[in-house]
Amino acid sequence: LTAWPLLTVAYLQDPTNETPLLIKHLQNELWPSSTEIDWLAKLIPTEEIVEAHIEPESTEFINNDIIDINEISLADAGTIELIVGQITDLNEELATIANQIINSEAEDLLLAVSTYTEYVQSIWDIAEMASLTGLQDVCIIINNNVMGLGGQSAEIRNNAQELILAWPELVITYLQTPKQGVEALLSYLQQWPTPLENITELKQHLIPTLPTIELAAPDILELVRSQIIDSTEGLSAALEVCMSMENDNPALLEAIEEYTNKVQEIWDVAEMANLDGLQEVCTFINDNLMLASQQDNKLSSQPQFIAWPAKVLAYLTTPEASAGELVNFLQESTWPMPLEQEISEKLLITLTTPVANEEPAPTLSIEDIPQEVSEAPPTENLTPLNITVNQDISLGSEEVIEILTGELELAKEDLAKELERILTSDSTEAMENYTEQVQRLNIAAEMVGLEGLQAVCTFIIDNVTAVSTLEMSQRATAKSVLEGWPTVLLGYFTNPTTGVLPLVNHFRLSTWQQPLNDETAKVLVTQLMAGSSVEEEEVDNRQTQATPEDVALNIPEDINPELLEAYLQETPQHAQEFSEAIQNIIQGADVSEIERAQRLAHTLKGSSNIIGIKGIASMGHHLEDTLEYLAKHKVTPPPELTDTMVEAADCIEMMVDSLLGQDDAPAQALQVLQSVLDWANRIDTGKLDAPPAPSKPAPVTPSESTAPVAKTESKTPAKTATKPTTGEVEQFLRVPTKTVDELMRLVGELSISLGQIQERMRHVVNSTRLLTEQDLVLHEKTFELENLVDIRGITGMKGGGEQVNKEDEDFDPLEFEEYNELHSVAHSFIESIADNRELTMIIQEDLVDLDTMLIRQERLNKEFQTNIMTTRMVPASTLLSKLQRNVRQTCRSTGKKAELEVSGTDILMDSDVVNNLGDPLQHILRNSIDHGLEVADERAMLGKPAVGTIKLSFYREGNNIVVKCQDDGQGLNYTNIR
Repeated sequence: LTAWPLLTVAYLQDPTNETPLLIKHLQNELWPSSTEIDWLAKLIPTEEIVEAHIEPESTEFINNDIIDINEISLADAGTIELIVGQITDLNEELATIANQIINSEAEDLLLAVSTYTEYVQSIWDIAEMASLTGLQDVCIIINNNVMGLGGQSAEIRNNAQELILAWPELVITYLQTPKQGVEALLSYLQQWPTPLENITELKQHLIPTLPTIELAAPDILELVRSQIIDSTEGLSAALEVCMSMENDNPALLEAIEEYTNKVQEIWDVAEMANLDGLQEVCTFINDNLMLASQQDNKLSSQPQFIAWPAKVLAYLTTPEASAGELVNFLQESTWPMPLEQEISEKLLITLTTPVANEEPAPTLSIEDIPQEVSEAPPTENLTPLNITVNQDISLGSEEVIEILTGELELAKEDLAKELERILTSDSTEAMENYTEQVQRLNIAAEMVGLEGLQAVCTFIIDNVTAVSTLEMSQRATAKSVLEGWPTVLLGYFTNPTTGVLPLVNHFRLSTWQQPLNDETAKVLVTQLMAGSSVEEEEVDNRQTQATPEDVALNIPEDINPELLEAYLQETPQHAQEFSEAIQNIIQGADVSEIERAQRLAHTLKGSSNIIGIKGIASMGHHLEDTLEYLAKHKVTPPPELTDTMVEAADCIEMMVDSLLGQDDAPAQALQVLQSVLDWANRIDTGKLDAPPAPSKPAPVTPSESTAPVAKTESKTPAKTATKPTTGEVEQFLRVPTKTVDELMRLVGELSISLGQIQERMRHVVNSTRLLTEQDLVLHEKTFELENLVDIRGITGMKGGGEQVNKEDEDFDPLEFEEYNELHSVAHSFIESIADNRELTMIIQEDLVDLDTMLIRQERLNKEFQTNIMTTRMVPASTLLSKLQRNVRQTCRSTGKKAELEVSGTDILMDSDVVNNLGDPLQHILRNSIDHGLEVADERAMLGKPAVGTIKLSFYREGNNIVVKCQDDGQGLNYTNIR
């Protein structure tokens, strides 16, 4: 029931290829009711439906840079560009001659027709060189019709004017976009007087069919399809939850994890099937889901997440037709992070590249080279060299041969492309690219000591350089030998004994610009028969005795500082993961975990060799060989070997701490390396299960002990030592401590400055308050003044009135008040004071707003300070690896067994505090094992488990962090303490 929607969508998108899968699914016996054959027959598309299907020209949600899956490539871009340029250059002259054909008569007409057909013939020639048979057919049709026009009347020629002028542009359009231009070109050719004899055949020549791509064996592809179909229901359910949940809902993370796990299952099957393109698609889906989950408009991308499984199923069924459609789908703008143009082009190549056949190639001889590749005279016509190859030729180990074969296989396609450019253009870049590819093979040959192969590479480079100096017309003679040498050289790699003479004879062919003469050919045979000059020291000559130089931790003085910094940043994590992988192997020897440990050992070896840290490189090298044997033969390591690997992992971590300046160099490093060497040599001789042979012991320092090694377990690593997950959401940025300290200083300065501003603000507010109080006092005084003025005015008015009455009864007292100057000034003063009061109120309002802003700024400053503080905070779990190692080492030195349980390691502390806390905690743990826990026999008598338990916990009490250590040992002897 979960599969039919996907199969139906795929059927609707590609009915021709998806019909069989849908019918097969509907005929499954598990359906409750059977399906009638007549009804299923209606699903089979008719020819008319297929022919009527029209692809939309554009959609709104597709990016402008999407690859056009409807187009095919007739030839490489350089060749098409060359032909288009040739037609463009001739177009103006063809138009001029066409006008002469239309307007001329008699001899001028014949001359114009002859000239026109010669120009068209030149286009035919270049089409032949590019193997474009369709374009050759078009040129023939044009010439036949033009020559036919030469015998027609002026009226007929005039009617054909548009036809004769139109074809160059149509051909250019066809060359640039074949599928879009072919129909217009065919329609045009049908308008000429001479009819097309076989339009279907011409169309087949113009549009070559796409080669069928076999991604993998049918049963493997069926397994991949089944996995996708089985995962559909889980994907749909998890997607529904992801799209419906709010971003702050804890259940959202669980749904995202569920969805990505389902996609990871498809990724794992794709990895098993070597479908690299499908793996990249799965990674793309998971990355986009992570981004979509953080967006507010998650629902906009939901249709994309619903549709992608059907797109993938269609691709697995018809990769040649559906790969481009899948890439276009991943480029749609509705994805949170659409596929970029450059990446999409690479992905399309990956999706359409068949899985390489891993079976060994058969032995090739010169006769096995296809005739179309080698057109040179057969080797039998060459003078025999009178050399007999009667010895086995060794090119080195199988790994060396795989490297050389892989290098040449990867280069073959690029060599062919660059050779085509060399033969068809004056491109200096093409010659440089070709020689660069050969030079890479030369470097590889030098690394493995194959002088004969180096001579072959030099011969090829010299000849390619000579060919690039020839005229264009002369270069084609060297095409056959330059195309054939990689195939012949691969035959030599496969079977050197039978392939050496065909290889040398190929270089003697006369079509080379500088062929080998008999004398140089014999010298080359001798060099090729010598094989590799590098002996296999890995197994046959492995050292048996470790030396102090093998565990040296000296850093070269001339090392690049940036390279060293990157090494010191990455290596601690690799060492910790290696130690975790070894612990997981002890708990259960899973092959995948052994392979993971091998990869980590290889990384430690390689990076340490680059830097020049011989101690870690030596330890990693021999551990890698041991783990490689265990993984290859699926062997469970014996307990003695796992103890050695645990001790070696601890030693590597101590070496890394020593390089970081956090610890001393391990004193037992030489003894540990000797143990690792002894096991590696036993494995080389096939004696893994034999008891350890006595070897000359390495020097032991007085601080070391030969007590039995105890098995140390930790519950925490069992939970944390898991394979790293893909698609990390949170990213980290490396910042120097000095920069963080400077930021802390600036935050402190900012806090001080903000405090001073707040203090000044309080002072201003207080002054404003006093100003307001003073304004009230002044306001009261103005009232008094106004009253006095009014009263005086009235009094004066009354007194003056009596006097006036006496002197002159006709005088009006109101005239005295109207012109009283004191009264006017008083009222003006009162109005000014009122204006001042309004300004004071405005200032108070502004100060209130400013105070609010300061409070907000203070809150932001505290938040900023808190975030800056977290840059120095690290979880207590960073101590975990060192503490576990300390417990294991103490158990080995005391012969006791202990189990470390750690809790609360997610608490954050200042990095300096964590670093300073390491040594005291190690001392406490050593005391707990040495003085607290009893030996196994004594614990058995007391009824305790043989393995002691130490509990280390981190927790908060108020503003303090408490570190508590407990053990189930004998406790404190208070009598002895007193």
